[in-house]
Amino acid sequence: MKTILEKEIRKKKKMIRRLKSKENWNMEKINSLDNEVLKMEELIRKEKEIIQKEKEKKQRMDEMDDDDWIEYYHEDPIEEVEKHIIPNNRKTRIKRKEIIHKINEDILGKHMENQIKIRMEIINQIKKKINDSSSDSSSDEEKEFEKIRKEMYSHFESV
Repeated sequence: MKTILEKEIRKKKKMIRRLKSKENWNMEKINSLDNEVLKMEELIRKEKEIIQKEKEKKQRMDEMDDDDWIEYYHEDPIEEVEKHIIPNNRKTRIKRKEIIHKINEDILGKHMENQIKIRMEIINQIKKKINDSSSDSSSDEEKEFEKIRKEMYSHFESV
């Protein structure tokens, strides 16, 4: 079965024969056709080599035993990526800005959650103090309560 390239080669050779049968040869045309034929023959030769190599490889794999298979897969080296450079182009700069913005939002959200937790703890402590102070109404506890309340308001004002 002839391949497309082989058919093309046959056509080109026929054209060369026809050009040579004339009295006045067009050497430029003949040379260009001849060069094309040589290139196509080279391509066919390379394809046949590749096919032959694949057949040989398949035959070797069919004949391999367990130890050979272990060696075959063991010898495959793992390529390590050494280049960890992020290109500095428009797309990566935009992506970098988006990432930094999202990180900042996340950090701000965590900070706000932390502030709310602290305020809730302060409020709970104040409520405990109020409950304790209602049972023991002494002036020392009231001073301490006022002190805690001032701390709480100062936290509210700082945020």
